[in-house]
Amino acid sequence: MSDLNNGQKPDFCIEIDFRPNTPNPERIFKFAASYIEALQQVDWMLAQSIDAKLRPVLLLEKVENGSIKVWLKEFFEAIDDDALKKIDWRPAVGKYLVKGKYIILEKLGAAKKLETREMVEQIASDINKLAQDTNVLHMPAYRPISARDIAYSAKVVSDATSILQEGESVSLVSDFGAATVGSDLSVTQEQIDLILASETIENTSTRILMVRRPDFLGNASWEFKYEKRRFDAKIEDDGWLARFRAGEIDIRPGDALKVKIFERTIYDRSGEVLDEHRVILKVIGVIREIRNTLPI
Repeated sequence: MSDLNNGQKPDFCIEIDFRPNTPNPERIFKFAASYIEALQQVDWMLAQSIDAKLRPVLLLEKVENGSIKVWLKEFFEAIDDDALKKIDWRPAVGKYLVKGKYIILEKLGAAKKLETREMVEQIASDINKLAQDTNVLHMPAYRPISARDIAYSAKVVSDATSILQEGESVSLVSDFGAATVGSDLSVTQEQIDLILASETIENTSTRILMVRRPDFLGNASWEFKYEKRRFDAKIEDDGWLARFRAGEIDIRPGDALKVKIFERTIYDRSGEVLDEHRVILKVIGVIREIRNTLPI
């Protein structure tokens, strides 16, 4: 990593407003960790507009009590990229990341959800202009942040704030002001699909899926491998599952299942996948891995 300028003041503060004498105090600190992780993911998304190689890191500066205040700095792992101008681009990009988060959180705090496609596209447009205003690239080839990027970042933030109880909130405080979101923030996958979906394709097919991780206990998805990539699907063949859990069907490492599967894929207007839903309707059979044994 590059040397950190210790004389630099913190870039922003996370201020958590919680009820006095709240039970389970560890919950607040778990929330602080989850929220910082969420903001880190938002930073990674924002940084892609500047340079795909850019790796922003949040550094802890100090913690204050009362209402909990966590002061943080934007920092960057060293990169060598000719696309960036031979200037100290870090202050401009750091400012962009802080203001980008502020814009997203301010809109979410006011709306408490993703209301319309237009709302999400406007946030993306504001972020893209902000990236261009950094003027840190030789060529003005800033990767556009999409509505999908904004929507999923909003969901990451919402998932983190689900730990908050009624009346509690968290603010990002910086030179740009305070952007506050509360326990009433709710961004779901269904919400994203509803406002951004352009086309839904459904099909039922027969496939052979390599078993990587079965679900032995409950109704979770199984993890398979298909075409050299991870492929998760829930099995809804109750009769087959009952036999499997009773030990009548033996699944070994390297085995595969021949299945009848239903798939639903939801796309946005640019053709990007918003959501995938897979359900195995019937397990047709188990395909054993061919094992070579040496003669004794």
